[in-house]
Amino acid sequence: MLRSGPLPVSTLRPGVFFWGPTIMADDWIKMRKELSTDPAVITIMQSVSLDEFQTIGRLHKLWSWADSHSDDGTVHGVTSMWIDTYVDCPGFASAMERALWLRVTSNGVSFLNYERHMSENAKKRAQTALRVSKYRERERNANSNADTLPDKSRIDKNRREESKIREVRHRHGEYKHVMLTDREYGRLEADWGEPELRRMIAILDEGIEMRGYKYKNHNLAIQAWKKREGGNRGQSGIDRVKMHRQKEQQNEAF
Repeated sequence: MLRSGPLPVSTLRPGVFFWGPTIMADDWIKMRKELSTDPAVITIMQSVSLDEFQTIGRLHKLWSWADSHSDDGTVHGVTSMWIDTYVDCPGFASAMERALWLRVTSNGVSFLNYERHMSENAKKRAQTALRVSKYRERERNANSNADTLPDKSRIDKNRREESKIREVRHRHGEYKHVMLTDREYGRLEADWGEPELRRMIAILDEGIEMRGYKYKNHNLAIQAWKKREGGNRGQSGIDRVKMHRQKEQQNEAF
């Protein structure tokens, strides 16, 4: 569902658009700014003889429908004929299959790469990236204006900004146990990279869930876990969490 219009470009992470003045979990989908030049979109355009505006408009309509009716990208009982009728374009579903964006079976349809782009986790990752991007932009602006402010005013302003950032902690991980501010998340991401940070968040989150670990400062805790993991000094809490997770996966396999 679209609200009043896109947010100002300055507030967006490059390549991600959020519609509406209020970003809710269920009323927006993620679309890349370079989507119109994606080879998959070009494949669909050429297959059904539509221009990029007609194609992307239909993709937005279909993806929005999928976001409202599916948790994992699979919708049972839907056929390619229904999709063609829904977007008012014969052959659209087949074109999406050729582009490897859709799979049609006798049981229904599946939107490929749904977890990466449209799931709740994907939306939360995008929102986290947006918050970190906005924080970094504020820091750049503060640094660029620092020379024009008196020393005392600059110090007071920085303290107020830091206080606001410290007060707001956001939940991360599958079980939502790991609490990090945007500043902490941004620094850890800069030091480790996003994939490694997400891995460490998952390990700490599962450790808290399974063993009831309690920490006053999750930023320091996750750094300590990371340091212990690289130290190879016996079996740490991280190793126990990993072993427990591996045993669970083996049991599920049987």
